[in-house]
Amino acid sequence: MSGTSIDWRPLVEVVNRSRLLVLTTHAAPDGDAVGSEIALARHLGRLGRDVRVVNPSEIEPRLSFIAEGVSVEVYEPSLHDAVLSEADAIFVLDLSQWGLLGDLAEPIRQGRARRVVIDHHGSPSDLGEIAAIDPTASSTGELVHDFLLALGGEIDGPTAACLFAAVATDTGWFRFQRTGPEVFLAAAELMTKGVHPYSLYSRLYEAREWKKLLAIREALDRVEPRLGGQAAFLTLDRSAFERVAPDSLDTEALLDFGLSVREVEVSALLRDAGPGKTKVHLRSKGRVDVRQVAARLGGGGHHNAAGAVIELPLQAAAAALERELAPMLLALRDSSA
Repeated sequence: MSGTSIDWRPLVEVVNRSRLLVLTTHAAPDGDAVGSEIALARHLGRLGRDVRVVNPSEIEPRLSFIAEGVSVEVYEPSLHDAVLSEADAIFVLDLSQWGLLGDLAEPIRQGRARRVVIDHHGSPSDLGEIAAIDPTASSTGELVHDFLLALGGEIDGPTAACLFAAVATDTGWFRFQRTGPEVFLAAAELMTKGVHPYSLYSRLYEAREWKKLLAIREALDRVEPRLGGQAAFLTLDRSAFERVAPDSLDTEALLDFGLSVREVEVSALLRDAGPGKTKVHLRSKGRVDVRQVAARLGGGGHHNAAGAVIELPLQAAAAALERELAPMLLALRDSSA
């Protein structure tokens, strides 16, 4: 995927000079995070490198098949602090902010390993001593694909499948704004390695348990139009969140239902995240930059997909979100009048 202008030579040099490489990603990793780190782990292993994958949290069951054949460890101080201190380099994928590393942040900060970040979120920090960040890229998977080409060696079928899953999930199956021609060309090239898109899609999106479907039904009872019908708000207080069961909540499906309404420009899921805190997930059809909205509320993300943890109880957080969205949606109405 040649849409990025990143100079990969410093990262290649790090790999060539390292004996032990540790790979990690953010807590609650999504398809892009999992696919990217597993693709990189597989390829580095094929190049003869000693690689450990250590994450701050488990991979959700729906995505676990992507990691087949690769040992993914969940950080425990007694098991991994020594590994982190011995590593020559730590590659951090799909994030560039310390806070998203959870309990891994401090041992990584204190270690001697070189820190390398590969990310497509436009929020750099001092996490990466070497940072390959391109906010115009479709996904971290796109960047990792380019990095593997720079490293050399053949991309095998299982690695290609990981990359395809990373890119496909983070582009909404190739429909989001940053899905340029180079992404489709690279996807076609990955298919020549034996990737079967429908097989991947089916394992990702057609394997729900009944409890997840019933949780969607329960949650959708709480969706309501806001701001003249241009926003869909789905709010879950503590009791509702516990009824639908946190492990059954399909955030993406719920947000997509909101966006399926013709007039809706922004879909929001708000849930009680503890005393005085509300977790907000935002999705946009493209005319509203929800990253700006999330940033003003203390979060971040992408133009079409973003989120935040607001230091307010649920209803106050919903009101704050309405205030942020109101002028943006009003401007859209005025421009369409």
